[in-house]
Amino acid sequence: MKHTQFKTTIKCGACVEKVRETLDTNVGADHWSVDLQSPDRILSTPDTVNIEKLIKDLDAVGYKATPIAS
Repeated sequence: MKHTQFKTTIKCGACVEKVRETLDTNVGADHWSVDLQSPDRILSTPDTVNIEKLIKDLDAVGYKATPIAS
């Protein structure tokens, strides 16, 4: 499965918990991940995700996401 990646402001495990419901709703549970080891805190989602909606919904809970060109 191809993925879409985003640079995010999700910084730690507590942040991941704050966005979990939003990501589970937008992407589906177990279909997304955040690389907290990366300086850019990379969020990976299936390439079928609605990018604009995901960005808007993350913004609503206080986090930014910027798509990374592939």
